Amino acid sequence: MQLSVTSIFSILVFSLLFSIVLAIILGNTKLLKMVKCEVVLVCLAVPVLKMLLPIEIMPWTINVDVRGSFGDYISWLNKRVPIGENSFYSRWEIITAVMVLLGLLNVTRELLLYYVYLHNMNKLPELEDVKLRQTVDTIICDYGRRNHIYLKETSLVTAPSIVGLHKTIILIPVDYPAELEKQGVLRHEIAHFVYGDIWIRFIWSLVKAFYFWNPVIYILDSQLIKVLEIRADEKAVKNMTSEQRQKYRITLVKLANRAGKQKQNKYGVAFLHKKGMLVKKRIDLLETEHKRTRSNLIANYAVMVMGAISLFVVMNCFILEPIAAAPLEEYEGAKMVTEDNYFLVKNSDGTYDMYMDGVYCATIDETYGMELPVYNSLEEVLGYEEK
Repeated sequence: MQLSVTSIFSILVFSLLFSIVLAIILGNTKLLKMVKCEVVLVCLAVPVLKMLLPIEIMPWTINVDVRGSFGDYISWLNKRVPIGENSFYSRWEIITAVMVLLGLLNVTRELLLYYVYLHNMNKLPELEDVKLRQTVDTIICDYGRRNHIYLKETSLVTAPSIVGLHKTIILIPVDYPAELEKQGVLRHEIAHFVYGDIWIRFIWSLVKAFYFWNPVIYILDSQLIKVLEIRADEKAVKNMTSEQRQKYRITLVKLANRAGKQKQNKYGVAFLHKKGMLVKKRIDLLETEHKRTRSNLIANYAVMVMGAISLFVVMNCFILEPIAAAPLEEYEGAKMVTEDNYFLVKNSDGTYDMYMDGVYCATIDETYGMELPVYNSLEEVLGYEEK
C-alpha cells in the first residue's frame, strides 16, 4: 500500500467526474423523482471514503500512463531534498505532512466551535407552547420513534433548524410568522433526525474541515445539502393532501424570501439553505407526487449496488501514472547500471521506485524476488557508476 501524489490525484480526478454525473442527476427533475435519494447518498459515500483512505489497497492496478508536463511536475514533487545533515525527504512528503497537520488543527477547531455552539443552545429556555409540543410528539410517533426533542426559540436562526447529536433540539426563530404553516416544516426537521442527517452533516463537517485544501470537497458539500433537503421534503409530504402540499410550498417560498442575506445556521440541519437553485428545485419536486413501483424500487437498489461497486473499482484500480525522464542532475540515462538497464531505488516508506534506462517506471511494494540492484537514493546510483 502506498500514499502517493498520483493516487491522491487519481482520487481527485474520479471524484470530480462523479460530482459532474451527480450534478446532471440533481439537475433533472424527472430523474430525481425516479431515483431514491438513498441511492445517491450511498454512491456519494464511495468517493468520500476513498478520500479518507487515499491509498492503493488493491493488489492489482491498471496504470494509466500520462506523459508531458504532468509527469515532470510529479517527478519534481517526488524529488528528495536534504532536511538536516543525514535526512532526505521528497517535496511531496513535506507537503503531505503540512496538509495533515493543518487538517487536524482545522478539525480540532471545528469540534470546539461545535461544542461551544451546542452549549449555548442548551442554555436557552425551552419553548412553552403546549400545542406545538403536542404537534412535535405526534410527528415523532408517526415516524415510529419515541424520542424527546426539545423546542427552543432563538434569534440566531431565520428558519427552523434541528441540532444536537444526543440532546436533539429544534430551534424556532423568535419572529416566525404566525400565518405560516408549521406542521410540514416540523415534519421536515424531524425527518432529518429520524434518517440520521444530523450525524451525516456532523461527520461531513469534520471531513470537510480535514480536506479544506481539496476543491472537490466543496462541490460535493453543495450536492450533499441538496440530497438531504430533497429527501427530507419527500419524507415530510409523504402522507399530505394536495392542499397541505400547496401550503408547504408556499411556506418554503416565503421563508426563502424572508431569509434574505441573514446568517445561516452553520451547525444544524435547517429547513432552508441559502441556495436559490435548491429552493426552486425543491418546489419543482413538490409539484406532483411520484409513486414508485416495485420494479422501480428494485431498479433503484440495483443501480445503487452497481454504482457503488463501479466507483470503488475505478478509484482503486485506475491510477494515473506519470512518465518522465529522471532529472539529469540526479542520473544520466545513457550510462549502463545493469545488463537489462533496470534498477530499484528504495524509498523511506519501504517501497521501491523502479527505473529503466534512467526513466522512472513505477513504484512497487516489494522486490518480488527480482534480482535487481537496489540503491538507497539516485545519488548512490551515480556514485556506483563513477567508480
